[in-house]
Amino acid sequence: MHSQYSRLSQETPPVRLWTNVILAANVIAFMAHIVIGTENRLILWGAKVNNLIAKGQIWRLLTPAFLHVNLIHLLLNCYSVHSLGPHLESLGGSKRFLVVFAVAAVTTSCLSFLMCKSPAVGASGAICGLIGALAVYSFRHRKLLNKAQENLGRISRTVAFNMVLGLMSHEVDNWGHLGGFVGGAFVSWLIGPALRAVCKGTKVVLEDHPPAIQLWRCWLRWLPRLSLRRPSNNNQY
Repeated sequence: MHSQYSRLSQETPPVRLWTNVILAANVIAFMAHIVIGTENRLILWGAKVNNLIAKGQIWRLLTPAFLHVNLIHLLLNCYSVHSLGPHLESLGGSKRFLVVFAVAAVTTSCLSFLMCKSPAVGASGAICGLIGALAVYSFRHRKLLNKAQENLGRISRTVAFNMVLGLMSHEVDNWGHLGGFVGGAFVSWLIGPALRAVCKGTKVVLEDHPPAIQLWRCWLRWLPRLSLRRPSNNNQY
């Protein structure tokens, strides 16, 4: 069963739907704000600025993931999205990949908003979320993947290395990276994939049972009971 699943994963062609969209959005946004060249352009285009978010500009929790300070910043983050995106899209599907990226981008800005006063831009927090999602996938399917322990070790070293680099530089928003990693890991645990080996006759097949579906079914099961227990508001005279 282990070898069959590993071979299945290796033969799955890479999917690049939302990976390409995210890459294109980052490049277009960078070119646009460079060409327009207004003063404080990153702030105008949607950088994470705490006092503006506090005034109600909540879109700034997402837009920083598509803005970059310079060309090197853009190229490094695009390379990371290019490396991780197709693999994660192949494992969980394009829709789940998009949800992980978006949630990680928002949780990046949320924790940065709470813990860091400086303005911030960049997709690195969302990329940390993709790393968190890959870590959850590898840990969850460690009994089905031949190289799960190797993948987890590589991910741990990557996270540790980036955290050390972040601590050595005052320009890196480590709180944002942590928020992205936790957000990506949590939403990946919630929406899956969560594969289980199930025997059907003479075959062993993999079925997807993400916790989100199970929680939704539990809610639907308990909702009628909660309605019956609710006290009536009708007054009797």
